[in-house]
Amino acid sequence: MTHFYALTMLILLCTHIYWKINTCVKKINFAERESEHKRKDSDVQDDFDVDPISMAMELLSMNFYGKETEKLEELGTMGGSEGMEHIQEHPKEEHEDKYNRRESQKKIESEGFESHEGTSKEVQEEEAKETQQHEIEPKKDSSLLVYNTSYKSSVEIDKAILHDFVKSINKSNALLPIYSSYYIEEILGAGISGEESISKLHEEYPINQSKKINFKNLKFAFGTELESLRGVDEEHLNNALFFDDFFVCNLNDFLNETIVGKFSLAEVNSYYNEGSIKLIQCNADILKYLSSKFAQFNIENFLSKNMGIYLGRNDDSICRFWNSKIPLIQEHTMKDLTFLGNLKINKKSRNVTYGEQQELRQVIYNGSRNSSYMIKKLSVYEKRIEQIEYDLGLLLQIFPINMKYLRREVAIITCIHYTLSYSVELVKPLQSNVMNKDIIKNRDFYYVSSCLNELINNLEILEFNSELYNIFIEIYPSFDKHYPRLNSFQDITSVFSFLVVKLHFTVVIFNTVKLFSKLDMCTVDIAYYRENILAVYNKIITDAQTSLRDAQDLIKELT
Repeated sequence: MTHFYALTMLILLCTHIYWKINTCVKKINFAERESEHKRKDSDVQDDFDVDPISMAMELLSMNFYGKETEKLEELGTMGGSEGMEHIQEHPKEEHEDKYNRRESQKKIESEGFESHEGTSKEVQEEEAKETQQHEIEPKKDSSLLVYNTSYKSSVEIDKAILHDFVKSINKSNALLPIYSSYYIEEILGAGISGEESISKLHEEYPINQSKKINFKNLKFAFGTELESLRGVDEEHLNNALFFDDFFVCNLNDFLNETIVGKFSLAEVNSYYNEGSIKLIQCNADILKYLSSKFAQFNIENFLSKNMGIYLGRNDDSICRFWNSKIPLIQEHTMKDLTFLGNLKINKKSRNVTYGEQQELRQVIYNGSRNSSYMIKKLSVYEKRIEQIEYDLGLLLQIFPINMKYLRREVAIITCIHYTLSYSVELVKPLQSNVMNKDIIKNRDFYYVSSCLNELINNLEILEFNSELYNIFIEIYPSFDKHYPRLNSFQDITSVFSFLVVKLHFTVVIFNTVKLFSKLDMCTVDIAYYRENILAVYNKIITDAQTSLRDAQDLIKELT
């Protein structure tokens, strides 16, 4: 009986162990199948012979072998969703055939430049000649200083890559769809706003819900001094990036480590600087829309007038208070004064020759012409300075940014513009398929959706850290919305249109921050001019007038 009881217990024990093992194996198999199921959409690239979505990036992150156009044309054949309800898009007109016309308008009309110069056409022609001679510097012993104020990058950049990059940025902007101001409000409705909608978005895609940064002093960005910023100087504050009201990181590190397409954001900044991407043509409809929303400042008129003057020139002549004639005038005036001094001494011991009398008359002519030229030139410079100071003052009145952090602001907004441009190109193939009612493969859709989510995360971090962007959305609150996400095929058109309108809006901000940068650079030049150069110019005028007066007195004595 005892043996039977022991045998029964052994059988029960073995059965229990087998059941436990079998249960665990089933759970492992189930977990593997579940993991495989979840992985199908995120790891679809492993199944691609050629990544079709990466082709869409040829325009912004290209392979630089001249195949961008052919690959972009191939994108239209990739597919959309059969039976999917077509969502009406409201472009104002077809934009593809406009590119050539826009490309031909390389020179921006600079209406109003004459008012900045305050001179006749003759003087303007002279300024054009001065621009061509800008590379010619005066002699080293001259008391005049030629100063170059353009920003230079220390990063070595492949010229071929730089050329293609600049071309792709300009072309992608020129080929953006155009929406009339009537539809802009409707398109912006796709953005996420309102406490309930934001809370729902936060559950699905965690977003930064901390209060906005106080840019007056970044050490106290959220009211109290952050421990990580104690003892930090202004230079290091310029390099701070806030993820929220707790975590601060290094902006340079973020830009170096964040890759958009084939480039890090640090490389993107270098390409924009070295490629002189300082002016991007604004969409006329977005300017009209913005002007209608804020009557106190007509941004359309301001940018239309000033973009060409300050940003549309390839040189720094607008804030350069020097030209090639002034050193020559200074040199000839000194020669005339020396001649007059010698003549005053020599005429006491001998008669003045006919040649000396002729030279006296030339000195009178030189003195009259040179003093008049210098007085007129200083008047032109003063009017230009007044206009520059007025324009900067007006910008600061409407967009009161902290100029101490301007360098940081320019870098952040540049990255916002590029990331948005890339996002538009990412979604464009899907939008093309929707418009053509082609089939869209699930794996393509989910790949774009996941990439876009990552780009939106970067965008919202950058926008959170831009003072100018936050001032803009405060003035124009219809843009103060979170980005919509691609959750279904039905979202494609609304998300694409939202990204395009947001990009048009960002172009306006980009041009504005570039205006700030240019005007700030001009104020440095103005300060240097007033402290170091103006006294030299006044001395030239005084010397020219002295030579004129002395020569006239000598002529009177001789007649």
